[in-house]
Amino acid sequence: MRSLAGLDRGDAALTESKKAIDADVEALDAVDARIGGMLRTTAQWTELEAEIEKVTSSSPSSTHEAFDAYNGLTEAVRSLIVTAGNYSNLILDPDLDSFYLMDNAVNKLPLLVDTAGRADDFRIVAGGDPSEVDKQIRLAVDKGTLETTLHQQKDGFETAFKSTQDDGLQPALDGLVQSTTESTNALFPLLTDAIKGGALIDSGTAGGAASAATGTRSSCTKRRCPSSTGWCRRESAGSWPRSTRLSGLQSSRRCSASISSSGSSQR
Repeated sequence: MRSLAGLDRGDAALTESKKAIDADVEALDAVDARIGGMLRTTAQWTELEAEIEKVTSSSPSSTHEAFDAYNGLTEAVRSLIVTAGNYSNLILDPDLDSFYLMDNAVNKLPLLVDTAGRADDFRIVAGGDPSEVDKQIRLAVDKGTLETTLHQQKDGFETAFKSTQDDGLQPALDGLVQSTTESTNALFPLLTDAIKGGALIDSGTAGGAASAATGTRSSCTKRRCPSSTGWCRRESAGSWPRSTRLSGLQSSRRCSASISSSGSSQR
């Protein structure tokens, strides 16, 4: 988006983002080869991988074309994350701490990353034209989704921290949760200005929000086996260990963030 719009750092960011996508696709290939059958993700991932290759190797002629193409990819990755969560049994974990970590990792943080990237990109597509009322309304809706999701994931982490007996959980996540909040909050004034028809400002804020949220999500998975919770304690017969199943979610989240970053750079 930034590259097509002629904004600073667009071309360089696009190159780096495409490299990150290649690495994440390779990682997801390995995870799916190992546990895709159990998580029922193989067919979905095969189709998505082909679409990622098609979109990232193409050269969109406009910001609108790039916006639509990359939005399709991020929506498909979020669907893949939900599939992996559904068939991992993580959704059913009854402990408050592990449940809210799961909910943030599978639902809230992916939505936060996707919406932040989409809103910032659409801000560029809208181009600060005050006559584009429908675009301003769309930005307002995205801003509202971001505000709600940010609040919900904050409440989820607070509940997890208060409920856990793992003394290391909050220290491990506090900094990343804070950086996610700050990066997302930094986008709000830009969206507010765009909603009012203000001039386009290139900030790269959404990329920062995506990176922060992905870092938080990755750390959630690394805290997957506190001794006092059920992340590793209750495993149904014949299922994969939660530590293994979570790797599928983590890899797909990294892939989604890389796609969002690439789309933002190109769009």
